[in-house]
Amino acid sequence: FSGKLAWNQELSDWQAFDVAIASSPILHRGQLLVLADRNQKKSTLTAYEPATGKVLWESKRTGAFTHTTPVVIEAAGKSQLLVTASNELQSLDPANGDKLWWCKTPGDVTSPVFAGGLIYTDSGRGGPGILVGTVWPEDGKVYNAVVLADAGKITGVRFKVDLPNYG
Repeated sequence: FSGKLAWNQELSDWQAFDVAIASSPILHRGQLLVLADRNQKKSTLTAYEPATGKVLWESKRTGAFTHTTPVVIEAAGKSQLLVTASNELQSLDPANGDKLWWCKTPGDVTSPVFAGGLIYTDSGRGGPGILVGTVWPEDGKVYNAVVLADAGKITGVRFKVDLPNYG
């Protein structure tokens, strides 16, 4: 390396990582997003100023755990950060880390794929996959997306708008 180090940022609680930080950083709209899922309920999504390393915001993550790199998509006029976590697919707002929606999925080791308004992910461990349509609720609330699938065949997708789930 012959360049000059611009900045570095030591992650706190490094000893709480399962094996190590597993996702790659993502540069999105002037923010460097780092998903750092740890054990002991110390997981975070942090946005850094790319030029200086200054922390712009940090969102605590609870529950689901991931070993994958998230994917940023544009759907229904809104940016969404897709995270395949322990048995759920999450859509987070990349502007602040808030959970937009989620649905149950198998596994936690594959990054989701987005094309044609559809999101596909699987367990990464030889199990079934799911396909989810992207929806952004008009009222901005978090909803549990229900995916109907059987043996790899998608039989339907619907969103429950009466059952908010916050964790």
